[in-house]
Amino acid sequence: MFTAAQRLGYRWPTLCGGKGTCRTCFVQVEEGAENCSPVGPLEREGIESLRRPVDGLTRLACRLRVDGPVTVTKRGVRRRVQE
Repeated sequence: MFTAAQRLGYRWPTLCGGKGTCRTCFVQVEEGAENCSPVGPLEREGIESLRRPVDGLTRLACRLRVDGPVTVTKRGVRRRVQE
């Protein structure tokens, strides 16, 4: 999700560049959780460190893979300014 958002021109908060270590890219899945990849070990550790439930609704955008429509909420995401 992180990479796709960047390709579409969104600026996504991150410190680690999508390696799954900074945990600043976490999102809340609002719709389409069934279209999301399973939570892997690195992502699980990151979600737990945020003191959030590992329920499939809080996800790290850099680890999240989707195969259908998904709606997420993330504060701080914005369109890049066109140069």
